[in-house]
Amino acid sequence: MANYSEAPEVEEIAQKIIKEHRNDLANAQIYYMFRDKAAKSKGDIVQGRARKVSNIYNHVTGLDYIIEIAEDEWKQLTEKGKYALVHHELNHCGRDENDNWTTFNHDFTGFLDVLELYGFYDRDLKSLRTSLTQMKLPIDDRFEGGGLRLVNNR
Repeated sequence: MANYSEAPEVEEIAQKIIKEHRNDLANAQIYYMFRDKAAKSKGDIVQGRARKVSNIYNHVTGLDYIIEIAEDEWKQLTEKGKYALVHHELNHCGRDENDNWTTFNHDFTGFLDVLELYGFYDRDLKSLRTSLTQMKLPIDDRFEGGGLRLVNNR
């Protein structure tokens, strides 16, 4: 059974990220907590998780989200890694087209070898390519479909 505790250092990082990059979350009521040991999902370690609080619990607590961070994983991260993890979890939070708090899925889910072989073959991947180009990350157009030259670390 997991043990939980408050995570003020996570909240401090989150507040900086919200101020600099995610002002849309400035009014969100978010509780930040540590889970003592990382959970696993489909064999993968879960470093963090963002959950939208249900309407009934929002009524009782006033919270919109709970962000849970695996403390054992947190302790192994660099400062940059901590910022990246918190920013990742905050990116799951936001408002929908009706201005209601909601959670968002990842922009891209896939396999590196498929991306390398077939390139940016669908709408989500084409959007990813545009973002990568704007960030001036290297994209090798010599590959069929405009794929990336990546190293698969599996």
